[in-house]
Amino acid sequence: MEQEESTFHINPNTEDSWSEASKKLPKTLIIDGTEYKTSELSDKTKKLALIYINDSSIVSQFKELLALAELGLSTISKEVQETIEENS
Repeated sequence: MEQEESTFHINPNTEDSWSEASKKLPKTLIIDGTEYKTSELSDKTKKLALIYINDSSIVSQFKELLALAELGLSTISKEVQETIEENS
């Protein structure tokens, strides 16, 4: 079975957005324990740092939502058990 070649397209119209967004990075970034001045990083590194920061934020939000959902399920489970015991 032949493997299809995958293509990844980047919208060139977003390059200005990345450039603008990179201005919101902190003045220094710590990467693998080493502190770097953001102004000295390449545009590609700044873009990757932005993606990393945004993805980290999404993961944190997801974990918070998951914890809330688990708490809700636990509460409902207890209530179901209580209603079963009340009706027995």
